Amino acid sequence: MNQVEQYVPGFDDFAAQLRHNRLPDTDRLRGRIFTLGFPGCSGQVSFAEHGSVHWQGLPLEPALAEGSAPAKVVQACVELYFIDLALPPSSRQSAVLILDLRLGHGVLLHAWLDTGRKAQGQASNFAQALHLATLDGAAGEALPQATDELIGKRVLNIYSQQTAVEHVYLNSRWYAYHIHGGVRHGDCDCDEASYFKLRDQLYLVTFREKAVDVAIIFVLDTQAWRNTGIAIGEVDAASGWFSVPIGARVQLLSETRYPQGFIPL
Repeated sequence: MNQVEQYVPGFDDFAAQLRHNRLPDTDRLRGRIFTLGFPGCSGQVSFAEHGSVHWQGLPLEPALAEGSAPAKVVQACVELYFIDLALPPSSRQSAVLILDLRLGHGVLLHAWLDTGRKAQGQASNFAQALHLATLDGAAGEALPQATDELIGKRVLNIYSQQTAVEHVYLNSRWYAYHIHGGVRHGDCDCDEASYFKLRDQLYLVTFREKAVDVAIIFVLDTQAWRNTGIAIGEVDAASGWFSVPIGARVQLLSETRYPQGFIPL
């Protein structure tokens, strides 16, 4: 367990269940360097042979735009990689980089905790920004964009033999969850959500909880029916910031077809 994956009382047992069915890390990017063309700036990410990742020029605040960390890379599907760029825990921020080598683009999902947001009328203390980039000067075919293709789907995310989490994608801003088994059996709520289409049947999904300062970021593959991601946040000030890997086998339970005039957006 590294400095980011700290023990969090009341959360750690649940978090441990969320990684049993996660895809393994990969070293396929070791020795490679990628140039990311963001609007208005150019960044670079390089993967060392010894297992670290270094980045520079990313559209983050100046103190975080350049850095190094142990490489946490998962091939979420063919030629698409989910990379957790571990920022200092004291920043209370997260940067997830998705590299699509097939379509020639990158996605940087930046999430940060601001404990004053709910006091200002926001649903969650988490904010996020999505930054799109072309990869190594490629044309960047089919750049990711917000999508409504998940709305109406009900899925079961099987994280371990003991724990599964049911998701219902209600509309473009909210989803509902229901936990089956494990230490949080029966828990359910409705939280903020965002969905972005990466490829056909492949999505970037983010959740921002309102009851606790936790956010979830994952790639959902509805062809292989798997998710790969991280859970980030701060359950309480004493425990500090955490970032833990998650991954599940996913089963489609149902799809809702809405009559004309009643489609949720």
